[in-house]
Amino acid sequence: MYVVVIGIVLGLLTGVSWGFYPIFAKKQKGTPDNWLLGSCYGMGISSFVILGIVACASPQALQDLNWMVFLLEVITGIAWTVTMIAQFSLIKLIGTAKGLSVANGGKTVMATLFSVFFLGTWLFNAQKIFGFAMIILIVLGVLLINHHNHRYHQRVVKHNKKLIKKTFSDKQTHITWFSNHKIWVYLAVLSFASIAFSQFPSMIDKLQVGSGGWTNPYFSGLIKYIPQAIGAFIGGVSIVYFRARFIFKDMRVFIARSTHRNIIDGFIYASGMICYLYSAFLLNNETNKEIIGGQGIDAGAGATAFALTNFANIVSAFGGIFILKEKFTKHELIYFIAGALVITGAAIMVTFTDSMPFLATWGKTQPIIKSSYIVYPYITP
Repeated sequence: MYVVVIGIVLGLLTGVSWGFYPIFAKKQKGTPDNWLLGSCYGMGISSFVILGIVACASPQALQDLNWMVFLLEVITGIAWTVTMIAQFSLIKLIGTAKGLSVANGGKTVMATLFSVFFLGTWLFNAQKIFGFAMIILIVLGVLLINHHNHRYHQRVVKHNKKLIKKTFSDKQTHITWFSNHKIWVYLAVLSFASIAFSQFPSMIDKLQVGSGGWTNPYFSGLIKYIPQAIGAFIGGVSIVYFRARFIFKDMRVFIARSTHRNIIDGFIYASGMICYLYSAFLLNNETNKEIIGGQGIDAGAGATAFALTNFANIVSAFGGIFILKEKFTKHELIYFIAGALVITGAAIMVTFTDSMPFLATWGKTQPIIKSSYIVYPYITP
């Protein structure tokens, strides 16, 4: 029983870590490029530290770092950087509280749809009905979060032109959400990029088990994190270099103080990822009593751990309000809190759709699609 408790605690710590991750980045000022580059520096450093720990503690575990694991996890890390530059840009535009909630909703929907249509999850009609209903709720939550009090701002325009000039210059708090095409572009980019990041780790577990399993399953999470962090470093440096060289034409981002301060942000993310991987592993061993192929992390445990990480939505949402002091009218705050709760609740429920026995028996429905893959969303802030 204590193993389950530890697994749950680690899952919640992941949510806290990933929830504070963008808040800490925003506190360091700077631009999305500073935030991403500093984080990638931190992840690159952490990957070598973890490599040294594994080499000292269990040298034989390094045998699992074959070309397949390395290549897929490097691609996963690169996909993470694409997701994060879009997410940071979204946060810069509409604020941390709104931006992260919208981004998590978009990533959950995209990863879930990919699993359903390409990997054959939700085999029963009842699962499809319930799952798509939760997706609709997530979309509704996004609409609630981005509700804009037009009457309030019209009154401000009428009574105080100086105030409205100051208010509307702050794009993070008062922006006409649906009229800005950049937000839709950022949301689309991070949602599609998150597919690789959300699905490859689960596929690696399947493929690794098929080839004989992990040499030391207790180090499997660290083994997968090492190439992922290297991929994030390569992707982050490449993206920031391209943007600095050809778009902003200013290379000072690589030596900026804000970039260096965000190295700590990379350590924060790394701690959350490692907690997530071990949360899934511990919950798998205790709740299922057996591991797929004898070792590794299975889909059910991944779903449980992922559901716990949705706590990051609440942390980032209220952190944006109380730590970053992002401003809302009373009317907007009510809609925002309702939307954040709806997105978090629906994301947890859609994660457990495959795990609910009553959905497999309700109405005596039969599987429509047969597949050997049962893959759950595996998503970060």
